[in-house]
Amino acid sequence: MNELNIKSSTIEQAIDLLKGFLDKAIGPAVDEWGAMLADNVKLRRFKNQIRNLEKAKKIAEERKISIRQINLKALVPYLEGVSMEEDETLQEMWANLFVNYLDSEKNLTINVYPDILKQLSTNEVVILKFMEENDKRLLMNLRTQTGKNYFGKYSLEELGNLDRLGLIREEPNYSFYDGHKFEELQPEKFYLTEFAEAFLNACK
Repeated sequence: MNELNIKSSTIEQAIDLLKGFLDKAIGPAVDEWGAMLADNVKLRRFKNQIRNLEKAKKIAEERKISIRQINLKALVPYLEGVSMEEDETLQEMWANLFVNYLDSEKNLTINVYPDILKQLSTNEVVILKFMEENDKRLLMNLRTQTGKNYFGKYSLEELGNLDRLGLIREEPNYSFYDGHKFEELQPEKFYLTEFAEAFLNACK
């Protein structure tokens, strides 16, 4: 399977750029070192994939699901994304997502969830879960960048990424004037989208 034999072109390009310096610093061993580095990265990613597949196998056995073959459009980004994930919380979400794709009763057909998950940090997942458990809303203080319903710190960049992925949106405020309805976004208030709810359910 191609994803289990990951190409190391990025590493090779970096080594080429550093070759003059490394030739002086390391000498003839530079090529051997580059090959070892590439092998170590591939091995590390492979171990992440195996660790997650073991989790998925355990979950599938516990749920006693009827397994169907996963669509390649979901399989390939799953293998790619999980190979670079070492955080335990996200590893658990990856395993649940994979099992839900395998579950014939769930009939999960949307293929974008792996691409969404691999673009999330652990803290961004914490934000989503917090919103899910708190009326699907997030109030924030722009000065301190911490939640008024405090659960931890988050940055404007993290909120921007969640908005970019369609997982949260700024909450609109409606007003009426002279018989007309006006909509104004509230920059300190966010709500969890229906897409985010479906995504989180797919990762459970």
